[in-house]
Amino acid sequence: MAINLSVPGAGGAVINIPFATQANESYASSLLAAIYTAKATGNPPIFTAYASQGTPPTPPAGDINEFVVDNNGAVTVPAGYQYILDDSSGTSSIVGGSQSAITYVAGQGGLTFTAGSGSGTVVAGGGNNTLYAPGTGSGNFNVVLDGSGSNAGYLGSGNWNVTTGTGSGTFFLGTGADTVFAQGPDTVVGGTGPETVSASGNGGEFFAGQASSTLLVDTGTGNIGVGGSGAETIFAAGSSGEYFTGNGYMEYLNSGNGNILVQQGSATVLAFGGTGSATYFTQGSSPLVLVDQSSTSTVVSSSPTVAGAQIFGGPGSVVNFYGPNNNNLFIAGAGNETLNAAGGSGNNVFFSGTGSDSLVGGSGSDFFIESAGTGSETLTGGGGSNTFQFVSHPGSNATDLITDFKSTDSLSLAGYGSAPGSGIQSETVQGGSLLVTLTDGTKITFNNVTQPLNSSQIHNT
Repeated sequence: MAINLSVPGAGGAVINIPFATQANESYASSLLAAIYTAKATGNPPIFTAYASQGTPPTPPAGDINEFVVDNNGAVTVPAGYQYILDDSSGTSSIVGGSQSAITYVAGQGGLTFTAGSGSGTVVAGGGNNTLYAPGTGSGNFNVVLDGSGSNAGYLGSGNWNVTTGTGSGTFFLGTGADTVFAQGPDTVVGGTGPETVSASGNGGEFFAGQASSTLLVDTGTGNIGVGGSGAETIFAAGSSGEYFTGNGYMEYLNSGNGNILVQQGSATVLAFGGTGSATYFTQGSSPLVLVDQSSTSTVVSSSPTVAGAQIFGGPGSVVNFYGPNNNNLFIAGAGNETLNAAGGSGNNVFFSGTGSDSLVGGSGSDFFIESAGTGSETLTGGGGSNTFQFVSHPGSNATDLITDFKSTDSLSLAGYGSAPGSGIQSETVQGGSLLVTLTDGTKITFNNVTQPLNSSQIHNT
C-alpha cells in the first residue's frame, strides 16, 4: 500500500506523491520543509507551474517555486524552480538544469533522470528508475530510491551518493567520488574515482574500479566483492561473502561468519580476523599477512610457488593451514591460541607467544622457536625433520611440551653457550616421557621419549 506524500501547492492545491516506505516518505518530507513552512505562515508565497500547461512561466523571485511533472512526459527543468515534483502515474523523464540545490521528488511511476551541470537531491518513491550522468560536466547529487523496483545508474561524472531500494539494481560509477548504499541484490561497477559501497542487502556483486580507491562495507549475506588495481579496504561484517583481490593493495577486516577471501595475482593483502570465521585462499605472488583475533580462520595455499603467508595469532584465535608452499610464518602472540599447519607439506617456521599456545607442523621440515620465556607451549612437529629451538631467557618460567619428538628431529639451544649440550641442566625420564630442564629455568617435556637425547640431536648456536 502506497504512502502518500502530500505537498502544498499554490492556491490551495495539493500534490500527492506515493512512496513505498514511511521512512523515505518522511525523508522526502524533510527536504520540502520550506514548502510546509510557507504554507503555514503564508510567507514567502508558493508559486506552482505544471508541465501539462506547456512552457512554464518565469517564476517570481523570492517565492517558493514548484514545477510539477504531471504528464508522464519528458521535461527539462526550467530555470528558477527549486522544487521539481513528479506526481505522474507513469514513467517520467527529467533532464536537470544548471541550477544548484534543486530538490527532485518523484512517485512510484518510475523516473529517468539525466543530470545537468547543476546539483541537488533526487528522491523516487518506487518504480523502475534510471540515472544518467554525462562523462564530464555533471553536478553532484544525493539520490534515494524507494521500493522494490529495478534501478540502474550510469554515472559518468560528478559526485553521487546513491541509496538503493530493496529491488535489484545495476550501477556503473564514473570519475567522481561516489557512494552507494546498496540495500538490495545490486551490482555496482566502479569507475576511476574513489568509491564507497555500503552493502546491507543480500546477493549483491561489487566490482572495484581500475586504479581507484575502494571501500566496501558489507553487512549483508552472500555478497561478492571483486578488487581492481587500486587500493581497497573491505569490512566483511556479514556472512557467506566471497571477496577476490585484484592486483592492488587490499586491507581486509573480517568480523562475520563463513566469509571467503581469495588472494590472486600480485595483490598484497593485510587481513584482520575479528570474532567470526573466515577462509583465505592464497594463490598470488605476494604474501598474505593475516592478523587473527579471537576467530577461527582457515588458510589454503594453492601451489608450491605461492608466496609464504605471515600469520599472527591473537587471544583465542584458531588458524588452520593447508598447502604445499614453503616459508609460511606462524607467529603466536599474547593469550591462548592454536596455529595448526598439519595440512601443510612445505617447510614452515613457528614462533611461540606468551600464553598457552598449540603450534602444529605438517609433513615438511618445520622450525619452531620458543623465545618468550613464559607461558606453556604445546609443540607438534608432524612429519619431516623438525627443529625445536629454545632461546635463552634468564628467569624463564616456561613449561613446554613436545608431543612427537623423533629420531630425525633436533633440539637447538640459542644463547646458552657454544659447547655441545650447553644449557641443559638436567634430563629425567618420568612417566614415560623425558623432562629436560634448561639453565634459564625452562622446562621441556618430550612426550613418549624414554631416554636422554642423543648428542647428535642437540645443537648449540
